[in-house]
Amino acid sequence: MAKSLKKLPDFYAGHRKQCRLVTYQALSTKAEEKRIKAQVEILLSNDPQPHMPECFVDPFGLMDKQESPLSLTKIGAICESMTVDLYETESSSSATRTVTGCNIQDFRIIGEGEKDKREVMLEFTVYMPADSPLSTWCFTHLKKHFYLEAVPAQGALFDNKTTSIADKPAPKDKPAADTKPKSGPAELKKFHEAHGNKKASGRAASAVQ
Repeated sequence: MAKSLKKLPDFYAGHRKQCRLVTYQALSTKAEEKRIKAQVEILLSNDPQPHMPECFVDPFGLMDKQESPLSLTKIGAICESMTVDLYETESSSSATRTVTGCNIQDFRIIGEGEKDKREVMLEFTVYMPADSPLSTWCFTHLKKHFYLEAVPAQGALFDNKTTSIADKPAPKDKPAADTKPKSGPAELKKFHEAHGNKKASGRAASAVQ
């Protein structure tokens, strides 16, 4: 039985991260849907890691120690239906490529070297719908650094949307219950006139006369 994966709501809270494209591969499904499988890494050592997903924090803390004997920790998590923006630099105002419908998974924290030469990296796989411009981008960026931002796709953000109190229509005021007069034809005539019942009002007037 396949191991279930923890679904992460985001990836570094949508903040831009410097990455390196390790390798990529063109894939095709039986339905001839073209996809790209990209192996990506982020260097974690000697760099503050704000917004790191919570499930990465403890494994990274253990592996980042100089005397750590650990070299690999796999994390069973996935970010589904993400929109990925690819930037050339940290300060680029616009993305070189924006790719929707991406899955980020196969997370591994890797430790290499010893003592002050030890480095810890986060490696992961990004599955992306393929097209010619994206294939060209991967070819030109292989083994190079770039910047990545990933946020949940718009549809995923509203899957669990609930209607707020402000969105609900205000209930209409219920009409006051009609109270018939306690006694007397004159009171009955006034009652029916007030409620637009002409026939009943006529009968009441006859009774008054």
